[in-house]
Amino acid sequence: MVKTTSSLVPVSEIGIRKPNAALLEAKRKAKLLKMQQQTQPENVIEDIFQNALNAKHFIQRPTGLMYYESMPEHSCLWNEKHTEYSKYFIKVMDRCHELNLIGRCKLLSSRRATKEEVMLLHSEEHYEFVRRTSLDSDEANNGSSKFDSICICPFAFDLSLLAVGSTIDLIENVLNGSIQNGMVFVRPPGNHATGTEFNNHRVFNNVALATQYALDVSKLNRIMIIDCGIHHNASTQRFFYHDPRVLYFSIHRCRCACSQSNVNESDFDVIGYGPGLGYTFSLLLNNTRTSNGDYLAIFQQILIPVAMEFQPELIIISAEYNIALGCFDEDMEITPAVYPHLISSLLKLANSRLAVVLEGGECTASRIEGVALTLSALLGEPCPILLEKLDPPSLTLQESILNCICSHRPYWRCLQLQDTYTIDELNTTNLQMDLHKIKRICIKKTMLEQFSTQGIVPRE
Repeated sequence: MVKTTSSLVPVSEIGIRKPNAALLEAKRKAKLLKMQQQTQPENVIEDIFQNALNAKHFIQRPTGLMYYESMPEHSCLWNEKHTEYSKYFIKVMDRCHELNLIGRCKLLSSRRATKEEVMLLHSEEHYEFVRRTSLDSDEANNGSSKFDSICICPFAFDLSLLAVGSTIDLIENVLNGSIQNGMVFVRPPGNHATGTEFNNHRVFNNVALATQYALDVSKLNRIMIIDCGIHHNASTQRFFYHDPRVLYFSIHRCRCACSQSNVNESDFDVIGYGPGLGYTFSLLLNNTRTSNGDYLAIFQQILIPVAMEFQPELIIISAEYNIALGCFDEDMEITPAVYPHLISSLLKLANSRLAVVLEGGECTASRIEGVALTLSALLGEPCPILLEKLDPPSLTLQESILNCICSHRPYWRCLQLQDTYTIDELNTTNLQMDLHKIKRICIKKTMLEQFSTQGIVPRE
């Protein structure tokens, strides 16, 4: 019998097959990809390099300028010295012509605001009071005595409507793209006017009304207002205190002789309310001799970082230029050359949609030069060299900046680089670092029922 080799496979070898190498590799990659997706979700960031390349083809639109020849007509009939303030705008125009700035701007026509536009924020009673008291000089004098530092003249109502309408139109021209940025000269000023009454020469609040118009009509969601006058503009602050769409940043003096800033709502820890919590900034200048270095420190340490995080669609500057050298009892040391540096830093935001509203002013050479250099910066001129030595910010300004950072720290990521500590933590922790303790002083103010309109020279 011939033995044959069995074709049966041993039981121990059943089911054993050599795996396909390609299949194993595919499974390995799939498993690795799944693990990566679970631990590292896909992130997308903005391509800053491509954005820069795309910007090569953009053309800067013209800088707009708006003013009206009747501005000097706003003067006090019973105080001749008050008319000196009206000459301020004439000298500003002369200096801008001298530097050949006017001819390089796109001149915009002024217009009167409608009653509906004024009543976006002001009461009808206030509107009618201005209209009625502007018709008669005796009525104007009597009406002026009811408010602090108010001058109502026969032209006040008409000029106030021009101021509001011109400010709104400048904003509208910036937003519709007919101009890149712009500046408007208005008189009477409006940055201290409340919704129901005058305040310190101000009739209607030009900047606040233009801001509300941009919110309601142009449907903007992020507007930044920068108020850099010596006095705190509490009125504009109140209009938008609850509104997270408006970031209000005020740089102002706070001392006993400065009436507008001697109220608690001017302090650093008044930061907004409700939805607007964290969107109101008060940077206090608690000392005299504020310098260029002080002002630049404010911009570099807090204003610009917050503005970059906020990403405004429009920036409005309420400008008085009364912080300049020679103004306000000659105790400030900010030179006109610093303004272009501030403007230049802001032009990098909001697609350069920047509107400067010039309100009020005294005739000092530094203020006039400051306005001219601001317009020059809007036109894209290089910033002038700062000849004065830039010292570190003063101790009082350092305190103001740190107070402001601390009070707003919970609401802004850019301000959370520094840690904060409670009193208990300070007592139980050995901290080897310099620390700043927040201090607050409450100030009370007595208001008068009637004010003198004779023999005084009001400040603007």
